[in-house]
Amino acid sequence: MGPLIPSKEGTPNLVPPQPPPAKYGGRHTVTLIPGDGIGPELMLHVKEVFRHACVPVDFEEVRVNSEAPEDDVQNAITAIRRNGVALKGNIETNHNLPPSHKSRNNLIRTSLDLYANVIHCQSLPGVETRHRDIDILIVRENTEGEYSSLEHEVCPKTPEITPRNIPKTPKKYP
Repeated sequence: MGPLIPSKEGTPNLVPPQPPPAKYGGRHTVTLIPGDGIGPELMLHVKEVFRHACVPVDFEEVRVNSEAPEDDVQNAITAIRRNGVALKGNIETNHNLPPSHKSRNNLIRTSLDLYANVIHCQSLPGVETRHRDIDILIVRENTEGEYSSLEHEVCPKTPEITPRNIPKTPKKYP
């Protein structure tokens, strides 16, 4: 239910706030992958925040979880490519499966060539924390090393990571 908005007569009406007009082409479709574990609950809260903030998006929800068949993962990848943007909840990775098993997260990352996970962390004015004036960029590679499932054991209990063939010139994105 929406917030109480006073009418012209001063009596409250139950009218949900209307989103402002979008500046660049109306509403946008966003692929939403709730995942499993805490993912679905988190995505419900994200949708609620977007609704209250009147964000002009429509969610195309695609179900992928740790047990999903590869067809479901391919449907999600198709939706992400079509919409150009996605919000993905946590998808559990079972580390007890054989090394030949690719996690659903890994399939999505490698299929879309999502090389890096970039997080910008900054202190917020007025929020008391142990450290002040934080402004740091964290970059974690996603498609190489232990996140790529390309490791193998040279001898028992000695894992080695095999790098993929990386082009000498990086891809340029508009």
